[in-house]
Amino acid sequence: MPRRHADHIKGQFETPFGPMDFALTSNVHVHVTAGAMNDPSPMISVNGILYYTSISLVDRDGVWGPQYKGMGYQIHMSREGSGETGSHAAEKKAITGIVGAWTDFIGENEHLLVEAEIRHLNNQIGQIEDDVAVLKEQIRKKDEEAENLLWHEREAYKARGKMTRQGGYPTPKDWSPTGEIPEE
Repeated sequence: MPRRHADHIKGQFETPFGPMDFALTSNVHVHVTAGAMNDPSPMISVNGILYYTSISLVDRDGVWGPQYKGMGYQIHMSREGSGETGSHAAEKKAITGIVGAWTDFIGENEHLLVEAEIRHLNNQIGQIEDDVAVLKEQIRKKDEEAENLLWHEREAYKARGKMTRQGGYPTPKDWSPTGEIPEE
């Protein structure tokens, strides 16, 4: 019986800019958002400006920080109404405040890290079990193909034996792609 997929641990924590939602995907990764349409948290206020905010944080050797991607840290901030992105200073301030608030929150709720890792490992094991089931099905199909080829090979061998008993093996000049017997 396949494993049930375990959802990420979701919740809310306080930051200096207001409440934010989190989805803890493993013991070393969390996705933090505020102000999205399906987000219960309102937009956060940085320097008096409201922003929709989304950031992934990772734990590197016991220190939480923003996930680094490509040319910089992965944070998305867009202003309410205009959709303009946040300034570099606003992003830097938001990153510092969010990371500090998350570090404090998770320090008081370390049991969430254990539960997140259990769910993460459960989902990985479930994926491996699904992959194994697919591979077993592929093996079964290949075994059927091999058995079919062996059956045809046995039948061809039997037919060659009959031809040999009936006076000989056809020579290459007797073979024709259309099955016709060439005239001598």
